[in-house]
Amino acid sequence: LYVERGGIVTAFIVAYALSSVVGGYASGGYYKQQFYPKPAENWLRAMFLSVSLLPMLVFSTVFLLNCVALYYQTLNTIPIAVILKVLAIWGFVSVPLGVA
Repeated sequence: LYVERGGIVTAFIVAYALSSVVGGYASGGYYKQQFYPKPAENWLRAMFLSVSLLPMLVFSTVFLLNCVALYYQTLNTIPIAVILKVLAIWGFVSVPLGVA
């Protein structure tokens, strides 16, 4: 049985992106508890930070390690197309589900 390289990682990324609904709901609930009588104006920034902090930390680490792997010309580099697909999944699925 042939399994594409990185299939498990892709499955985890898709599961994380789809579970952003729960993260956005929890972040909105906590934000509402803190500012209930008079909501603050920067609620959108708080929601975006809750959706983007962990993925950006992971993406920057993977990108740095991939640059090192490209420098040493190893076979374990991640193709640019895969990185762009992961960013597209995050940008078009995770961010709207977490902010909505």
